[in-house]
Amino acid sequence: MSHNIPKKLQEQFIEWMDLNDPFNEDMPDGAWFAFLEDLAQQFMDTNKVKGDNNEAVHFYLRKAQEK
Repeated sequence: MSHNIPKKLQEQFIEWMDLNDPFNEDMPDGAWFAFLEDLAQQFMDTNKVKGDNNEAVHFYLRKAQEK
């Protein structure tokens, strides 16, 4: 799966997502994922990144698993 976060913004994107990720055990998975999509879209809008926020979230989750 591809993603649309430019290489120069990837570290900043991961930091943004980590700081704002509301993950907790009580939040339903669908609600949590929708929240992450909104966060990704905010970052993309602020940094004028075009593309799919869903793909950006999948990129974030893959990177989070690598930690």
